[in-house]
Amino acid sequence: MSRLYSEAGRYGAYADCFVDGALQAFSTYAQEVEAARWLGIASAFVDLSDLAKNKDWLGNRQLAAMAAFSYEPPVPVFRDSELLRRVKGGVDAVMFGKHIVGVRVSGDVAVMRARDLGRRFEVTGLTRVSSVVVGGGGGFEIRISKYSVGTASYLVSEVVDVKSGRPVVIGYNDMFTALAIARGFSGDVYRGVYRNREVYVLSYGSSLYALEGKPETFYKYLSAALMPEIAGVNPAAVGAEVTLPAVYRDGRWVWDVAISETAFGRKTAFIPLSPTGYRLDILGVLDDGRLLIGEVKNMEGLGGPADLELSKVADRAAVLADLLRDNAALLSALVSVYNGGRLPGGGRVSSSFMASQVLIFPDLKKIFAPGGVRFVVVAADAKRAVVFTYDVSLDQLRDVSFLKRVAEEVYYGFREAEARERLYGIGEAVGRVADRYRAYTWYVEFLK
Repeated sequence: MSRLYSEAGRYGAYADCFVDGALQAFSTYAQEVEAARWLGIASAFVDLSDLAKNKDWLGNRQLAAMAAFSYEPPVPVFRDSELLRRVKGGVDAVMFGKHIVGVRVSGDVAVMRARDLGRRFEVTGLTRVSSVVVGGGGGFEIRISKYSVGTASYLVSEVVDVKSGRPVVIGYNDMFTALAIARGFSGDVYRGVYRNREVYVLSYGSSLYALEGKPETFYKYLSAALMPEIAGVNPAAVGAEVTLPAVYRDGRWVWDVAISETAFGRKTAFIPLSPTGYRLDILGVLDDGRLLIGEVKNMEGLGGPADLELSKVADRAAVLADLLRDNAALLSALVSVYNGGRLPGGGRVSSSFMASQVLIFPDLKKIFAPGGVRFVVVAADAKRAVVFTYDVSLDQLRDVSFLKRVAEEVYYGFREAEARERLYGIGEAVGRVADRYRAYTWYVEFLK
């Protein structure tokens, strides 16, 4: 306890807040569980004079301080003034119905789902089915785990306290999960060539294949983690397996939005996210307002270009085009949600991953013009992937004949592309992306 009060003294008049927060964190073992870790970490070191030089100590102390001043569990709600101005209609909050996986006060893993247009949350316990350790250090393990409840399953990333066995941070369908899954791959990225086209060639192996599930899910998150390196997107402005919340009305697709009074605002725009809707494997917004759209294909057992089913991209591009015309600003918030952007307060599970909400508003003039969309196709199997990049307009992605030509190139290029020059290891790339992502969330310290 003396060390706790010593550290609290650094916060002057707010020392009592630090102590109260740390003790609450210790007792609840919810999101603020890091403070509990801080309270015991000194015993793991013999020479206390070296603590100031120790990365694990410093990281845990920083996380403890953050936890002590952050009581409220995160929720996918936006109150950014510029976003609300662009959404129009006088709304005072925008809320997405994305499932959040976290830890209950009892310590078990659960999923939180919004109900009744965001007016309340329903929390359901999950059962771990299987798990693979992909890294660790400083008393923690990084695991990729599969949880289930009924017929639903959740692939999550977990940072687990080895001593207690409790999850400290849980990511689900976000950039933290993408980076954690990428940690489960070992291999290299090469500059390659197919005919006259420059491509990226990845050669790798992974321990994740021991988990039940579709391997293309791992390829999607690996690809999303590498997009900042390959496509130049901000690591806080890209997401994987992004559902497009659209409804067809009056001959066009529009955002599925309902207005309700919630704890976050008297006029909250609630946007449900159905798992059965149109979905993009990767979606991001580049710094200049152009879009990043990614398709990831499992090449195992395919008999020809048609089996890639790239023609279906045309339908998704049509929906996306209508949504952008309906309200482009909401797309930036959607991407942030699938990246991990949250707002503290009101949730009923904690320890769930949270990143700062980064909103890069799409530039429609660029997106519908040539080169306004960076279209990335990743063809992958258990040992190798080839990445093809096309700078096109969004309307060009609605052209089935163009997509058929891409399918031909991807199918044969996957087999024939040559790796010419090693660029970097996958682990190196993940480390660089994590370094950049650290500006938006402390939790990536666990992934280094």
